[in-house]
Amino acid sequence: MKQDYSPEVVSSAPVAVVHLDPDGRVDFVNPFFEKLTGLRSSDLCGTDWFDTCLFEEDRQRIRDLFLGEATEIMALTRMHVAGNENGDDGVVVRWGVQPLVDDDGLKRGVLAVGLDVSEMESPEEPEDASLLQRLTDQVPGAVFQFQLYPDGRSRFPYVSRGIAEIYEVTPEAAAQDASLLPERLHPDDRKTMAKTIWQSAETLSRWSLEYRVVLPVRGERWLSGDATPEKMPDGSVVWHGYIHDFTDRKNSQLELEDLKNNLEQLVEERTREVEREMNDKKKVEAKLLMTRERTQLLVNSAADGIVTLDRDGTINSYNTMAEKMFGYSLFNVIGKHISMLLGDDANLDSNAFIQSVLDSEEENIFGTTQELFARRKSGDVFPVEVAISELRDEEQVLFTAIIRDISDRKASDEKLKQALSELQSSQEKLKTSEAQLHKILDTSSAGVTILRSDPVRRIFANKRFLEMFGASSLEELNAHDYRATFVSEEDFLHSTAGLAKETSYDRGIMERRRIDGSTWWSLVDALAIEFEGAPALIIWYFDISHQKQAEQELVQVEKMASLGGLVAGVAHEVNTPLGVSVTAASYLEEKVAEISALMTSGALRKKDLESFLDTAKQSSAIISTNLNTASNLVRSFKQVAVDQSSEEMRSFQLLEYADEVVQSLLPTLKRTSHKVEVDGDRALTLNSYPGAVSQVLTNLIMNSLIHAYDDNEAGTLKITADRTGKTAVLRYSDDGKGISKEILSKIFDPFFTTKRGSGGSGLGMNIVYNLITQKLGGTISCESEPGEGIIFNITIPLDLEGDE
Repeated sequence: MKQDYSPEVVSSAPVAVVHLDPDGRVDFVNPFFEKLTGLRSSDLCGTDWFDTCLFEEDRQRIRDLFLGEATEIMALTRMHVAGNENGDDGVVVRWGVQPLVDDDGLKRGVLAVGLDVSEMESPEEPEDASLLQRLTDQVPGAVFQFQLYPDGRSRFPYVSRGIAEIYEVTPEAAAQDASLLPERLHPDDRKTMAKTIWQSAETLSRWSLEYRVVLPVRGERWLSGDATPEKMPDGSVVWHGYIHDFTDRKNSQLELEDLKNNLEQLVEERTREVEREMNDKKKVEAKLLMTRERTQLLVNSAADGIVTLDRDGTINSYNTMAEKMFGYSLFNVIGKHISMLLGDDANLDSNAFIQSVLDSEEENIFGTTQELFARRKSGDVFPVEVAISELRDEEQVLFTAIIRDISDRKASDEKLKQALSELQSSQEKLKTSEAQLHKILDTSSAGVTILRSDPVRRIFANKRFLEMFGASSLEELNAHDYRATFVSEEDFLHSTAGLAKETSYDRGIMERRRIDGSTWWSLVDALAIEFEGAPALIIWYFDISHQKQAEQELVQVEKMASLGGLVAGVAHEVNTPLGVSVTAASYLEEKVAEISALMTSGALRKKDLESFLDTAKQSSAIISTNLNTASNLVRSFKQVAVDQSSEEMRSFQLLEYADEVVQSLLPTLKRTSHKVEVDGDRALTLNSYPGAVSQVLTNLIMNSLIHAYDDNEAGTLKITADRTGKTAVLRYSDDGKGISKEILSKIFDPFFTTKRGSGGSGLGMNIVYNLITQKLGGTISCESEPGEGIIFNITIPLDLEGDE
């Protein structure tokens, strides 16, 4: 082991020397250590030095310091003296510790050198410490001493009882565990607190901070702390300070800054006085005087006026805030009667109250509080709150009056009373308005209800609304499942989504179900409101069942009119090929008669037979071609007509069926210059309602012919279809005029048309929308801009029966 000391030298040293191994066991102690403690080296070697020689409260702290990672350690501790363990506090030793390392740089123990500082570190307590204790206990807030050691440990040598209110921690608990107070710091202020404390410790500058704490009972509070640091012989720093709660007076912070400037000057004056007096007084008296001066500084830093009186009412002390509050300087009031600071009004004699407290024979008066009137030097009378406490010793009785200016609070109370009066008046008016609203709603011809969400519940319903749902009371309707009143799941989800967002909507059309199971159609308007102090929706219901029935009848008429037009067009188209076929058949009949006559007369020649056969061949071809044309027209018309007039589901190829629909519209298309293109997946097969598909394609094509082009204008209409998963994607487009955004938003509305005077009913696109979304179980959307044509994107389930 590398040894950094000479045993011969340390044996004669006038200080205590101890060599400990890495576990804290004694390897060596010098004779001075034996003389100091009365413990022999032979008894100590091999024993745990910390457990054997130190007082219990210091053992763990000193062990951590000596055997830790620090390279330079200074520590102060008490040592047991042999034969006197229970007699006194032992000896006080200041230790300097040097780690011992081997050639590899590993720590192999420590060498501790101790100096006996018992006399220097054990000053007598001031005789009037109890008087100081009682005085500081009367001061609002908390007086404290906080000690920070170089190794980072900390403790509170003294905390006044005011800490219990400030931190909700007893003085005993704070003295026992210094971490209780920092734990209550607001998370956002902890770094600032630590930074200012270390800066104050390093520079020995005054510590002052406004910060927040979070208390278990009173929650977040604002505190103001102020302390003066003092460097101690053991290297630690002790702050003598004061903390108070200024949550209710945060706005007076700027005034407190001015107060601090005055306090600094006063500190300098008091410090000079203390220095002069310390030359003629003992050390204990000097410490007591310093303590009193610090207490006065704390009193002067208070946000309230503090005045001390004797039994006669004579002013003995008067803090800085009192100077500011009353306008008198300290020298103007010392020795004067308290009555000079008091004022009266018609209902209260402030002087009489103070005198009654001073004359009271009751001992230990504490916390006697009263609202009085005070008088400034200017003569102004203002309201104050006065808390009077009694301080007794063997020589005299003093009273401490803590005076708080409550002018602002009184003004705020008056404003609050006025606001409460106005609020009460507003509430009465609101009740009157609500009563009038209830009367109006109850007599409305529309069904009206008010709903709240989460959970959905009706809090009002008028008579007409209950009639619509077949309920005799709101309670009966609320007892019925809200979902059961909707026929469509989509309408239910739309309604609940609107409730959750508490947003207005209008002109919603929904099919609803009564309590008895019957259904009816409603037109719904909803408006977001605040009802009885909470968000709600007021909803108006209009019964449009008769209107919906009329719409359905008009839709059926429209379908039959479309079918009638189809019949007329196909009849015209079939007439031509049938006429040609009849003419060809008549001509062939004449030729057959001629060849028969020649054959009967025996005049038939080979040339005549060849001519007849050629004529017969041509006539047969004409008849066959035209009859096939008529047959195709009739077959397409028959399938489309049957599908449109029936409601049966069957399997069919979508694009092949689209060809048949286009074929059935040829009579109309021939009168224009437009062409229709059908393209896409020819194998795409649907199990659905072909009649609905036919009606959709017919209405889309006719809509383009009527609205998309001017007369004599040629255009292209496209029908494409592809498959995506279990869905057919049908796309219809034209290259016509297109439509504006305003018209686009209304294109599927019933009875909306831009050709009202030209025979348009306004139901064509509404029929398309209802057939796709309801009959075919799909979706439809429209895209268009003026001059860019129009596009309809349609999705239809491949197997509607399977999806259902």
